[in-house]
Amino acid sequence: MAPILAAVAQMTSTPSIAHNLSIVLGLIERASALGAKILFLPEAADFIAPASEVAKLSRGLRDPKNEFYWAIADATRRKDIWVNFCLHEAPEPNVPKLDTEGRCFNTNLLLHKGHLEGWYQKMKLFDVDLAPNGPTIKESNTTIPGDELHPPIPNTPVGNLGLQTCFDTRFSRPFHALLSDKRYPATAITYPSAFATHTGAAHWQTLLKARAIEGQCYIFGSAQAGEHYPGRRSYGHAMIVDPWGTVIAQCSQKDGPQICVAEVDLEYVAKVRKEMPMGWPEPEPEL
Repeated sequence: MAPILAAVAQMTSTPSIAHNLSIVLGLIERASALGAKILFLPEAADFIAPASEVAKLSRGLRDPKNEFYWAIADATRRKDIWVNFCLHEAPEPNVPKLDTEGRCFNTNLLLHKGHLEGWYQKMKLFDVDLAPNGPTIKESNTTIPGDELHPPIPNTPVGNLGLQTCFDTRFSRPFHALLSDKRYPATAITYPSAFATHTGAAHWQTLLKARAIEGQCYIFGSAQAGEHYPGRRSYGHAMIVDPWGTVIAQCSQKDGPQICVAEVDLEYVAKVRKEMPMGWPEPEPEL
């Protein structure tokens, strides 16, 4: 398979879905014009808003009023490009009210030619208290944790693509499960994110490089950046890391929408794994 061009984006989502959608559609246009076959957009691409507004802004995937989802689906059809992004998904009516009142799923999606090719609902939620030097964030106040890790999606431009989200970068077990899937072992994993500035500066690049080196695979770290509303900022520094752990593309430190691109070569994944065997895609033995 010949190398292809992949793009990762960073943006500054606000509480306005219409504004964010216009940014996203512009990023899709730019990625397509550059010749990218796949674009990775960040976590919460639809909006970032105060906790009190999250439930009323969230929409179900099948909701015809979910203009954000349907507009991106249409763009993937018109531009023949794969697009990965996260949005706030309102739960279906049959989900027990006790568990969902005022909350939504943080859902990671992959679309192509208007079709939903794969999805994952974030399992590890960002509940942290880093005061006084960092933020106090309790994602579980607004988000329902997912309960299923889906196999990697085959036949994407970057091979078998595993879906993870943001805080998942810190947890190795789901990462290993995607790498050792029996049918479609991952050759690439995406981590759309909205890292806080404090944790981002300390850990973002380190985690992505560690995952790439450990898994001998491509890692796509799309990112939120800048001030979303007063009191909420994200770190940015969207990047692509290759199977050797080299950062081969990275957005600048400037706020606002950006794209960076790099060639992805699946033969390089095979080469690295052959020259330094670490057992992938075989599962790790029990200790």
